[in-house]
Amino acid sequence: MNDVRWLTAIHEAGHAISAIVQGGRCLGLVLYAGDKSGQASIDELLPDRLAYAIASGPAAERLTEDHPCTGMHSSRMAAADGG
Repeated sequence: MNDVRWLTAIHEAGHAISAIVQGGRCLGLVLYAGDKSGQASIDELLPDRLAYAIASGPAAERLTEDHPCTGMHSSRMAAADGG
């Protein structure tokens, strides 16, 4: 799996895990072939908790950006973001 796909998987998992921890449900995750996008389908969250679940995708990326197990590093993160 390339770095961009791995980063997308981490991002979408962040949404899903946050929803589940807050009492909601994850109905499914999708990584789209050929690009760097994905989708987490989450349900049964109050609006304030949904906001946390939405913010958890980017937060998961940032938490892993310099972690040796992920192989992601800041310079590659910037390249993945187009910067």
